[in-house]
Amino acid sequence: MEKIVSRALAFRYAGSESLLTDLWKLDEKSSMEITDGFLYSLGTGKGKKQGALREAKLRDLAGASVRALSPDYWAGLVLIGDPELIAGLHRSNRWQLWLAGIVALLLVALVLSRKKLRQQRG
Repeated sequence: MEKIVSRALAFRYAGSESLLTDLWKLDEKSSMEITDGFLYSLGTGKGKKQGALREAKLRDLAGASVRALSPDYWAGLVLIGDPELIAGLHRSNRWQLWLAGIVALLLVALVLSRKKLRQQRG
């Protein structure tokens, strides 16, 4: 438990408002599917407080094998910190992410083209 608290405090000091973490070593496939489901629920506007993690766990359990129904596979994933909705993660704000990505790609293309021109001249 001490390791979890210190990890949570380190992220808190670094500016994180909340942390999705594990209480013990989890099955990679199961934890990845739950995390993906959690992020999907957040992206659709469901808040952390409204049960995005719970919804992701239930979705994972619905399709799980008998072996993966054991709490060892899903119960160790917990949310620590601020339970409010994450601002800026809704689908309506995705245009900003696309715009930032396009600008970044254009900047990379500009830098590479200038580098290529310098090599051709030199």
